[in-house]
Formats: sequence, structure tokens, C-alpha cells
Amino acid sequence: METLTKSLIRLIKNKKNHQKNDFELEIHFFFDDSFDKTASGKVTNKWVNQYLEVLERVLPENSQENIGNQGELAETPYGGRIRLLVFGVEWTIHLKDSEKIKKGLRWTQVMYMNYVCHWKIKQEKDARIREENSFILAIDGDVDFRPVDFDLVLSRMLDSSEIAACCSQIEPTGSGPMVWFQHFEYGIQHYSKLFSEKFLGSVLCTSHCFCILRMSALKPVLKDYAKEASDGRTKIMFDPEFEVWQKITAPAIGPLHVSGLP
Repeated sequence: METLTKSLIRLIKNKKNHQKNDFELEIHFFFDDSFDKTASGKVTNKWVNQYLEVLERVLPENSQENIGNQGELAETPYGGRIRLLVFGVEWTIHLKDSEKIKKGLRWTQVMYMNYVCHWKIKQEKDARIREENSFILAIDGDVDFRPVDFDLVLSRMLDSSEIAACCSQIEPTGSGPMVWFQHFEYGIQHYSKLFSEKFLGSVLCTSHCFCILRMSALKPVLKDYAKEASDGRTKIMFDPEFEVWQKITAPAIGPLHVSGLP
């Protein structure tokens, strides 16, 4: 999470200084099962506390106020929320309480997709912000990226309104047998599967470790994705998370395409 936090701060600084694509940015972190029960009530668990320690270390290194001095803590229907501003960009940490909302990656995805599709865009007073030019960049917590990596996927989406989603190539870092195996595994996934699909017409499954999604393409299928599984068949279809379920719903997206970058 420290690596991702530093990557996002680089992106904010780059946007502020010389980003070629003009865009509005919000950053959201989601934690499942964020609370532990104690005799005095619920408290944030060790994973949330570890990330807050990361912020308290990283923000001052980047000339930002300590989170304790500028963070805003609020209770929400799903648990809690910590909100702060990092170089003028809203940075929100969502703390999910499993007693109030369903846990799991799929339900977290339903949360942030609904937030953008059904609330954020409607609240915007700027007429230029519409579903067609509003995007979600989904990133895993261990990803290290540079502003140019974000600019590549964003530029690909802006090139054509017919692109529903775009994912970039992820490469393992480090050394040793496990990393060698990961290079082999990722090579098959990106160089063989994804680009064969792209050559044939459209990528069927975007890797959500670094993937950008267009809201106008996502909105028509979001209602179905948010349905609760009623039997074994629908559970297998729905619960593997959006990137797998996307394969099943690809025909519903219509004439739009999914792209991959080398």
C-alpha cells in the first residue's frame, strides 16, 4: 500500500504541474472488515491502522500535513470514512463494516461503481462531466506506476468513445524463482491471450490490477452485476469479481470494445 500511495502522490503532482490531459481526480481506498470488537466498542483493525501509519509517514515526506491534523472522520451507513486533501485532491478511505454491508471484492466494486454512475456524475455542476468522459481507474494495492502509465490508458480511452475499458501490462518486480514464474505466467496472460483477443476484435477480460473503465459502458450492466447470487450457477457467474463476470456480459456492452496496452 505504501508503493501505491507514493505512485498516486506522483500522479497528483504531475497533474498539478504539467499533465497533458486535463481531468478531475478523486482517490478512494476501500477496506473490508475494517473494525474489531472490543469491550469499549468497535475500533479500526490492524490493516487500517497500518495504512494510516503509511499515510502519516508518506504525507510529511511530500510536504503535506499529517493525517491527524487535517483528516475528516465520519460515520457512514456502511461503516466509516476518513477524508483528506492531498495537494488539493480529495483522498477518501472507506472503512466497511461487515455487519452493515456485504464484504468481498464484488460488493466493493458495486459500491464505487454506483457512487460514480448514480451519484457523483449527477452531483457535478460542470456540464462537461458526463458518463461518456468519466472513468474509474481500478488499481491493486501493490501496484507501482508512473504518471505516464496513467496517461497512456487515459489517452487510449479519449481516442475513441467506442472503447469501454483499457488495461495496461503489469510486470513483476524483484528476483528469484517466484518472480521468474510470474514473468512466465504474465507473459502468457498479456502477450498471448489478451493480444490475441484484441487482434480478433475485443479483449474479453481486463486485468483490474491497472484498468480504466468508461462509465457509459458500465452503467447498463451494473444493475445485473449488483444482484445477489440465488443459486450455485449465479454465484459462479457473479462472485469471481467484475473482470471475470465481464466475459459473460460482453455481449450486453454492445458495439463497444475493450482494449489492452503492451
